[in-house]
Amino acid sequence: MIEEETSYVMRAVRHYHSLFTFPSHRVLVALLLLVSVGGSMAAFSIGFQSFDELYNGLLFGATVLALPSVIGDLILRGVVARENGIFDLRRCTALSALSCAVWIVALLVGGFFQILSRHNALLYASIIGSCAVTALRYLAFSSVSFLDKWRVMGSTMIQPLLCLVANIVFWKGWPPSAFLAVIMANSTLLVATHVFVYLIDRHGTEIVGIGSIDLLKGFAASWTENIPFPLEERLEKLGYKADVSVALIAFRDKEKIKAIMVVPEIHPGPFRNVGSSDFPYMVQRSLEGEFKCIAATPHGTSGHELNLTSQHQCRKALREINDLAEFSMFSTTATRLVRREVGSAKATCQFFGKDAIVTVTCAPKSMEDIPLQVGSQITKRGMELGARTVVVIDAHNSIEASDKVPVLSEGDLKDIQEAANGAIASAINEHQTAFKVGVSKVTPQDFDLTKGMGNGGIVVLTIRTSEQTAVYVIVDGNNMVSGLREEIQESLKRFGIEDGEILTTDTHVVNALTLVERGYHPVGEALDKERLILYVEEAAREALAKMQRSEASFKAGKVYGVKVIGESDVAKLSLLVDSTLRVTKKYALIIFVPAILLVALFSLLLSV
Repeated sequence: MIEEETSYVMRAVRHYHSLFTFPSHRVLVALLLLVSVGGSMAAFSIGFQSFDELYNGLLFGATVLALPSVIGDLILRGVVARENGIFDLRRCTALSALSCAVWIVALLVGGFFQILSRHNALLYASIIGSCAVTALRYLAFSSVSFLDKWRVMGSTMIQPLLCLVANIVFWKGWPPSAFLAVIMANSTLLVATHVFVYLIDRHGTEIVGIGSIDLLKGFAASWTENIPFPLEERLEKLGYKADVSVALIAFRDKEKIKAIMVVPEIHPGPFRNVGSSDFPYMVQRSLEGEFKCIAATPHGTSGHELNLTSQHQCRKALREINDLAEFSMFSTTATRLVRREVGSAKATCQFFGKDAIVTVTCAPKSMEDIPLQVGSQITKRGMELGARTVVVIDAHNSIEASDKVPVLSEGDLKDIQEAANGAIASAINEHQTAFKVGVSKVTPQDFDLTKGMGNGGIVVLTIRTSEQTAVYVIVDGNNMVSGLREEIQESLKRFGIEDGEILTTDTHVVNALTLVERGYHPVGEALDKERLILYVEEAAREALAKMQRSEASFKAGKVYGVKVIGESDVAKLSLLVDSTLRVTKKYALIIFVPAILLVALFSLLLSV
């Protein structure tokens, strides 16, 4: 993924998350009351040029705006929108608070016209405000909720109708022209809103083949209610079928399989609970349940071009991985772990019989996904050198400041390949001996998704040959702050562990949960690094204590016909966020400004 596309992904996360970040319900009610009463008092004082009107303003704000709004929200959440989880009571109140703010703007403008005309400008301003609120609420419910058209209209009209009745009571009846103004203003603004929604929706269809409003609804369900299915249904339409490689490594002692590492090309994205974002943990949980062992899913060499489109596709992939997990050929010998460095790239290789595990990183340099083709080239070269199976792991363990997008250069990718090829070439000629394996898993209860730790926790796999004790530490997280890898490696040396690599799964279930710049916390940014190291040390001690003579079996295969969403489609979806915001501003000026001016002019003529 190029740097520009990656930055748009980060910006998309921030845009959609910020749409639904509101204060508590009590704070929103207080804000609604403050805006309604304070704004109305100001408008009445201005319009009638008298502080004596403060009481009437207070009465208008409390009885015409605030109280009907609060009652309307309770009705809305309890009756009309009970089937729509997105608009809970807090979000309904947030919308009502915004509606009252729009109403107050109209009243303040009407107050100034009241000074000039000495007619009923304030009354007609309140009518314009009512109609503007109706249009605003129609826009919100039609764009975000999954209600049918009748429930959309019902949800739209509850607050404005209650306020309208209170408005008529407050003014002790309306002249016929006021009712004409309501009909004309509502008709004009609702038609304008419908045209606006249509044009915004068409913008998405032109770019990705799915309407912007339809996508917004899917994003809203995922972000607000943790419901992935509406968005996944839309991603399924964009996806295409692919055959994706997967490698499994099983370690067994004389009794049973004790550990399995699964390295899929499936990328754990795109974000949060959508698609394959939590795929590493899903694989881990599935195999642990099947084999009663400890499993881990380090990151293969792949990027967002291999995100699965839905939970359905994940379940299909899991079934095929479970079918692959039939281990028969076991190797009883292994080499030591060999390390090579070229430029900023670092690679390790360890053979078990004729099969090799290769890890690659550029740490402590900031880096992101290593492309699929790089892993394929390393695998091809390893087999040319005599390996039967080469499993390439992207360590994915170093990222710097959140305002930087780490993109590997052509030089970095060349260095990675050279380092990996050198490590394979050296390791394949190493002496092999019997080996012992120990494995342990810890799931820290004080680290959660918002801190960057996935549900899979920390798995430590120790491997001891006659020449060396090595370690693979797999952390269920999306990358790791630069420097933490080296701190963990250094801390493990005092346990007699001479070399090894620290790996992350690249889980995207931690993405889009916080409002940080990049949209997620890499391991070590939000959680306590010292406590993390203590957890790794705890697991390492246990793994070393459990070491037994072991054998290893490698199984490589494919998951056939799963739907993935391509990198270009992910980029388009991310770009659509910003481009939709741009056209929204343009269409708002083109459509709503003339409509509001027309309504204002008509109402002004009626008020004379």
